[in-house]
Amino acid sequence: MIFPASILRVRIVVKGGKKFALWVPLLLLWPLALALAPLLVLAALVYMLRQRRTGRRSDAIRCLPLLCRAACSLRGLKVEVRQDNKQIWVSFL
Repeated sequence: MIFPASILRVRIVVKGGKKFALWVPLLLLWPLALALAPLLVLAALVYMLRQRRTGRRSDAIRCLPLLCRAACSLRGLKVEVRQDNKQIWVSFL
């Protein structure tokens, strides 16, 4: 099983020698996400029932596992952005 990323690391470097690093523990955000999950499921069910009345098919429930898989795939992602005088690194650990 693949676990989602647990730490977000942001590092900003300016050519003048100024450095700024920020470590955000994403583990602290998971309880909030779990608390909001029942509301999201309820909203998806209401949306599906509403689409059922109009005769259109809804794939709202099918997207939930895909969102979970996308969140788990963030682990190991590294993004580096460079400009003339700035560098920004973002990585999910």
